[in-house]
Amino acid sequence: ILQEERPYAIPVDAAYGVLFGVLGATFLLTVAGLFMKKGSGLQGVLRPTDDFLSARNRYAWPTLALSFFASGMGAWVIYGSPEMGAIRTTSWWGVLGYSSASAAGGWTLMWLGPIVKRKVGEDQGFSAVDFALKRYGRLMQLLVMGVSTFYMFIYVVAELTTIANVYATFVGKSTVGTDSEHYTTKISSIVVIFTWAYTALAGLPASILTDKFQGVVIFSFVIILLVAATTLKSNEISKDEFDEGTGWFSKGFEAFVTLWIAIAAAELFNQGTWQRVFAARSDKDMRIGFAVGAFFAMVVMLFFGVMGMIAYSRDRVSYDTYQ
Repeated sequence: ILQEERPYAIPVDAAYGVLFGVLGATFLLTVAGLFMKKGSGLQGVLRPTDDFLSARNRYAWPTLALSFFASGMGAWVIYGSPEMGAIRTTSWWGVLGYSSASAAGGWTLMWLGPIVKRKVGEDQGFSAVDFALKRYGRLMQLLVMGVSTFYMFIYVVAELTTIANVYATFVGKSTVGTDSEHYTTKISSIVVIFTWAYTALAGLPASILTDKFQGVVIFSFVIILLVAATTLKSNEISKDEFDEGTGWFSKGFEAFVTLWIAIAAAELFNQGTWQRVFAARSDKDMRIGFAVGAFFAMVVMLFFGVMGMIAYSRDRVSYDTYQ
């Protein structure tokens, strides 16, 4: 039986243990991969090559698929899509819009990526900023760089905030007001230090290596969550309850269109995704990798959105009264 006022009561020390354990394992995995690579090691750290930023023409489609999927599936998925599903007026349209728009970046780059890569040059550049310079000149390069930097900054801040709030929730701290501000700041700082350290050591290959690990972990947790959500009798709802808590409304369709415009457009300025375009071994690997990764991202987002709809349908009063 869940405690109503404090459903999570994980000790703070245990939460820190999990955090340092995951980050430490990721760091060691990256360092091991760096030194096992032929011709790398300490020399590769002191004098990074073109591979550091581009991993040019290195990866096959399974790696690209896991990388695209994992890099987009941060802790925010347990907030964004479920909340969209838990709002009755957006429900189905909103969830479908959020999940499909989250995959739109990958589907767009399936045909746009090879074109940009050829325009920039197979052995030159590693991002859309390089394309802007070559095609439109220095002024456009600076504009794209500014928009991309702003977007990536917001992206990182949102991810760090979500991670910190998840940890605060698990240890029983409030995420409203200043109650957990000191704690969440420490969590964010620790994550920043570790991720900065291993990417500074190994660059893009480190990010793609950890994406593969994270992708497998995400799939495992989603399967566990699916089993738990579908086998617990306390989660059961009737068809009438579900129909009353969801629907196809005009406001939901507005959310669908808005999310597609916002997310699909923003993803074109995600330089991390563009780096993976240049890291693809071939155009075929790029297209298959982005197609598969985008599909899995859509499925996971759809799953969490439906979970939000089920949660709302099961207890509409508590959600509507903010209890």
